[in-house]
Formats: sequence, C-alpha cells, structure tokens
Amino acid sequence: MSFGKKTGRSAFFAVNGTEVVRLNESPVNQSELACIGRSVAIRSGGIFLCNADLFVSHSGAILCRLYGLFDEAGISPRAEGVIRQCASVLQSWTYKQLDDIAALYTYETEGQAALVIDILVRGGKVNYSDKNKLNASLDKTLSSGSFVIEASGAAYAGRAVRDFSRDFCYFRGIDPDEMAEFILELETCNGVVAVVQGYRLGILYVPPGTRPPITLFYFQVSGVRADLCVNPDRTHHDLEQASFSPLSANDLLDFLLQFADREQTRVPDGGGVVETLYMLPEPLFERVQDLKEQIAQFSRSL
Repeated sequence: MSFGKKTGRSAFFAVNGTEVVRLNESPVNQSELACIGRSVAIRSGGIFLCNADLFVSHSGAILCRLYGLFDEAGISPRAEGVIRQCASVLQSWTYKQLDDIAALYTYETEGQAALVIDILVRGGKVNYSDKNKLNASLDKTLSSGSFVIEASGAAYAGRAVRDFSRDFCYFRGIDPDEMAEFILELETCNGVVAVVQGYRLGILYVPPGTRPPITLFYFQVSGVRADLCVNPDRTHHDLEQASFSPLSANDLLDFLLQFADREQTRVPDGGGVVETLYMLPEPLFERVQDLKEQIAQFSRSL
C-alpha cells in the first residue's frame, strides 16, 4: 500500500495558523508514504466536504489528497475554502481517527483490519516498539497543522463510481443512466456517500463527527457476475464499531428485504439469519424516494 503513481495536475498546500499557503512542491518524501485510506469522507459539523486519500510516513508526516479541485482555469474558486475546512477537521483529529480509517480500509481491501502501525511495520518502515513514538508524532502533526494537503486535478472518486457503474450495468443488462440517477439521488441524503473499493461500490452512511462509516448495502462485480447485496452482519458490525446499537438498522434491513432476489439468496436449512441478501436492482431504483426516507429514519435513530 505505497503512495503509488498518479496522473493529472496537483498543487500542495500547508497550514500556517488560519492561513492556507501554497507550496512550490511537496515537502514530504512521497517514497516514504504508505496509504492508510482511500475515498475517506471528510465532514465538518455533520456536513460532507469531500473525499480524500490519506498517507502517513514512519516519521509521522501526513499527506491528505483531495480530488476534483481544478477547473479549466486551474485551482477552482471553491478549492481554498474546502482546503481550509478540511485542514480544520484534520487538526481536530488524533492518531485514533487515523487508526479507525486504516482499520476500515484494510478490512475492505484485505479482509482483516489493521492499524497504522501494522501497515508501516509490514512495509518495513518501523517496529512495533515504535508505536508510542509514532502515535505521538501523528498527534503532533495533526494538532499543529503540520500535514500537507494535495489538491489533485484528477476526478478520482466520481470517475471510479462511473466506471464501476458502467461495468455493473453491462453485466447486469440494465440502463447505466438508471443506476447513475439512483446513486446521485441517494447522495442528496445527508451523510450518504458512494465509495468504490476494489470490486465493490459501497453505499455508506457517515455519522456526524469522527465515527466510522456504516455500510448500508453494496454493488459488486466478480468476473461476469454483478450483484446488489446487503450483509446484515457487516452493517451490525459497523454500527457496533461506531458505538451504536445494532438494532438501529432493523427497520432499514426489513425495508430492503422486500427487494430480495429469492433465487439467489441462500436461506440456511431450518431457517436462521441470511448471511448475504441479494437484491433486485431495478425495483429498488424505482423506490429510491422511499429508500431515502428509510435512511433518514435510520440516521435519526442513531
């Protein structure tokens, strides 16, 4: 999980008090950076600001990459405001928020949660004996605003969603415009974001504050198969990780049950909990307004 290659224009910014200062180049040695999260929802006062990729180094340096802040004339007029707000959010964090982000990212991409120290140890950057020193360095970087923000010209998150949707609809044999409209409509709900991670596009609810996101349902493409799924255990796990009652999702899960693909969903012999609920996309797309109301009720119950 290294920094990796990237195309498109970029500009680097640092925080000096309340001022955002543009740098000639990144002061961070990018070869030392390790990715701890992609498409992380950055929120201020419960309001979604942007998605970001986050990188850290063994010395406690932090780089936050924001996407889509260029227009044809260069840095867009809203960019400085977004960067300033994002910087303010980061300064309110501690290493614990970074650990939460790393755990979610590695769980989604590798199937097992890992903390920042685990990622750096695996990369040969540090030893476990350096954990306290690393966490103290990360805390200092965050609180002092010594991190670097990279504004990238690439429209990473949106383009990834469009590409995934095109593939999903191709294999499913449905109109990609319907899926695009469905996702755009869902993202008008406060706290709802669509995030592509590997072979899945997750529809997540991001609670106000710094609590980790909650997976509501997801689209996935595997080979030539495309499915729309709910994993109740995953939703309950996410709620517990965010210190909410797992029962909070019951009404939403009951609503989604009516869209079940009975031919695909496997019910355990003798009854019991369904591990993965496969759903029919088109009927759910048609009921997007009802789904939005269910999500709104779900968010109010937390």
